[in-house]
Amino acid sequence: MSPLLELIRITRRFGNLTALSEVSLRVNTGEVFGILGENGAGKSTLMHLLAGALQPNSGQILLEGQKVVISSPRRAFELGIGMVYQHFKLVGTQTGMENLALFAPGGWWRGVSAEVRQTADRWRRELNWNVEMHRPVERLSVSEQQRIEIIKALSLGGRLLILDEPTAALTPAQVDSLLSTVRQLAERGLTVLLVSHKLAEIKSVCDRIMILRQGRMTLEAAADDVSTSEIITAMIGKDISLPTAARAPQGGRSVLELEHAEPKHRGRHSFGRDRSVLKAASLRVNAGEIAGICGVEGSGQIELSAILTGETDAAGRLVIDGIPLTKFGARRHLKDIGVIPADRQKEGLILPWSIHNNLALKAHDRRPFSRWGILRRRGWSDHHERIKRQFDIRAGDLRMPVVGLSGGNQQKVIVARELELKPGFLLAINPTRGLDVGAAAFVMQQMLTARDGGMGILLIHDDLDELLRLSDRLYVMYAGHLYETPWPDATRRQIGAWMLGNELESLRSGPRGDDGFRDRRNGPVQP
Repeated sequence: MSPLLELIRITRRFGNLTALSEVSLRVNTGEVFGILGENGAGKSTLMHLLAGALQPNSGQILLEGQKVVISSPRRAFELGIGMVYQHFKLVGTQTGMENLALFAPGGWWRGVSAEVRQTADRWRRELNWNVEMHRPVERLSVSEQQRIEIIKALSLGGRLLILDEPTAALTPAQVDSLLSTVRQLAERGLTVLLVSHKLAEIKSVCDRIMILRQGRMTLEAAADDVSTSEIITAMIGKDISLPTAARAPQGGRSVLELEHAEPKHRGRHSFGRDRSVLKAASLRVNAGEIAGICGVEGSGQIELSAILTGETDAAGRLVIDGIPLTKFGARRHLKDIGVIPADRQKEGLILPWSIHNNLALKAHDRRPFSRWGILRRRGWSDHHERIKRQFDIRAGDLRMPVVGLSGGNQQKVIVARELELKPGFLLAINPTRGLDVGAAAFVMQQMLTARDGGMGILLIHDDLDELLRLSDRLYVMYAGHLYETPWPDATRRQIGAWMLGNELESLRSGPRGDDGFRDRRNGPVQP
């Protein structure tokens, strides 16, 4: 294979911070090339240089042996370089086809041209994707939005495709489908740069890999020639293992009781579909345990979390820490519980605000940070510096806007803020999404430590392996109903079957009652 892309001694600095230091690499035509590293190692900076969002301070970029200057995203598209960001760059109110037209040659003023339609339809046929391109993208699933982003990137040249954490929000079945598509594209001669923290996925699909550490390349090798242990060591300087919930739950007092909860108003879209699939959900979380929820995308997890956080007014009964909440939509209880939301940028952070202010969002009126309504900034500053060190938040100055952090470091800010509150109940949704293996292990251990300290945690996670590692009890969500499983006395195969709606006759929906049997008021949903 001939080299498509060459980087020669690329350096990029942000003030006194050197994000990349003399990085050189060669990527061949038709190759899947994996890029790994800790949060803040320089991966996103390198991808932004190739996508035209940033320019290097020094070094050269060559495409097919010719030196190029990628001065803007538009120039990257002209060179055949397309990037699919972890946080999609789509206009939610516009259709998929209209989003493609925004970036097509000639711009939006031409509208959805016949050329745009033909190119999109060609890629849909070649990839065998059934994507509803004529619906507003905000009404599509995460995997469908990602497919539109990939079609957009391929339509604008299709020589080099950059995928930034592409499996972070996908279910296991969707991950397998995406990785199969990546190999299919490479076999057609497309070059793919894959940025990921999922080591198993990198090793399964990549031809070669490169590892960045603190802005420098520490390893470049064929994926089959290095072990997972060697990759981890090159990433963080030592080998680590992910923690596991290694004890039975203590069965403490209930910190969350949810009975027959569902949205009060199931308004309909113009397409006639219910807004929510959630139906009479019941569960219980006790102090000193982690209760996990798994399920394929669209089974009702989003609606359930919206009820628990007060975003959706709902029918049913909710008791948090012994206090009945008669109006689900009331948000007063949110200061007394911890929430790690599904979308860190839209729901967990105020991006223009400083790291300081984001860490203080839920504790600014409490001692020692506030007294008689007056902020005590010295106590604030010292406390947040300690949190920064404890959670390894990679930032030069806590006064910088949180939007300037990498996605993984943004996630650390949220996790640190919520765990530092030491709430009795924590709702955690994909808490390790976007974190490298070292940071993920740290967050998982922090959650286990909080559990051992008496916190009750409800964990909704797309990563089934991590979910099984952490959960003391496990619910499966299918078609809007919750089923408690006999975990840990169940196999991964059984759990996968339940997630797909198979063999549900062996389970009943609802939490176990005081007699140890599951609540029989809700019969099982037939697959």
